[in-house]
Amino acid sequence: KTNDTSDFLPITKNIIGNMIIVAPHDYYIQKKLNRIESKYKDQIISKNQNFVNQAQQKFDNGHWDGSIQLFTKSREICVQKGWSDGVRYAEEMISKAKEKAKKEKEALAKKEAQEKAKKEKEAIVKKEAEEKARREKEALGKKGAEEKAKKEKEALAKKQAEEKAKKEKEALAKKEAERKVKDSAKKEKAEEKARRKAEQKAKREKEALAKKEVEEKAKKEKEALAKKEAEEKAKKEKEALAKKEAQEKAKKEKEAIAKKEAEEKVKKEKEALAKKEAEEKAKREKEALAKKEAEEKAKKEKEALAKKEAEEKAKKEKEALAKKEAEEKAKREKEALAKKETERKAKESAKKEKAEEKARRKAEKKAKKEKEVLAKKEAEQKLQKEKEALAKKEAEEKAKKEKEALAKKEAEEKAK
Repeated sequence: KTNDTSDFLPITKNIIGNMIIVAPHDYYIQKKLNRIESKYKDQIISKNQNFVNQAQQKFDNGHWDGSIQLFTKSREICVQKGWSDGVRYAEEMISKAKEKAKKEKEALAKKEAQEKAKKEKEAIVKKEAEEKARREKEALGKKGAEEKAKKEKEALAKKQAEEKAKKEKEALAKKEAERKVKDSAKKEKAEEKARRKAEQKAKREKEALAKKEVEEKAKKEKEALAKKEAEEKAKKEKEALAKKEAQEKAKKEKEAIAKKEAEEKVKKEKEALAKKEAEEKAKREKEALAKKEAEEKAKKEKEALAKKEAEEKAKKEKEALAKKEAEEKAKREKEALAKKETERKAKESAKKEKAEEKARRKAEKKAKKEKEVLAKKEAEQKLQKEKEALAKKEAEEKAKKEKEALAKKEAEEKAK
């Protein structure tokens, strides 16, 4: 009456397995168990095939981690069922997926390194171009200022030379005029002399004033140029400082991003490790439970076998007792018959002796039949014992194989 649908197959199998131990020769139970095992095997094969198909699909799509997980599940089923080809194929695909994941990771790391190197190279080229442009601008500005100062100086010198030539020309003309009026009065000569002296004094003062103005102008231009250079220098220092601060800020942001990425990576690795440990723990608990169930099953089989042996022993003792009683009874009957025959022999004639002989032969025949029945029964019992011994041996071999398979599985897990 046990439900033997897919959800209850393992339970049904265990229950019917226990029934087989109790009633090993029941054809209906054996047939039922065979049907359940066939259905359970088909279910496991279908489940394993689904894992393999999904894993292959993920492998083809480049989802290496998912493929590895599904092939690992398939491998576990194949190990439990002893399917060596399935185990070998799963391990081969797991190895391929790990190799693919490794290559993809290396290619990604290489690409990131190339991108980083390219960006750094572009930044260096940009910085060098900016420095070159700045130096050219500074050199051009300085050269322009020097050219301007030189032109102003040349213009001033030219103006001064023209003024000087003009004054000399005027003085020469004046001297010629004076020479022409040389014959004029002494008073006019003295006045002219005083006037010339005054003019010369005024001229010297004017020249000194002009010279002072030129010097003042040159000084102001020099101060303006120095001020401009100082402003340019301050501006450059400010720009350099701003650039440096920007670089520092970018560096800090980059370091913060790198730190965050490293923390994320550590977090992911930690989560993956915790997940792996949880899976390992669940796996160990599952194996421990399977081991415990196997031990319980072996214990039950052993107890059932012991019970069966006790029952067989009791049965044998009972049969031996019955045999002994039958032999005693046959012996008593034989003795009684012999006694009766002896008495009849003494009383009756030859006819009676013949009848007694017939009765004796009949009794011997009966005894012979009983002996044959007993021998047949003993042969059947011997055959049954041999059959039971064989069943016991097979049960022990099965328990031994299950134990060896479990030990082998534990060794493989340990090696893994």
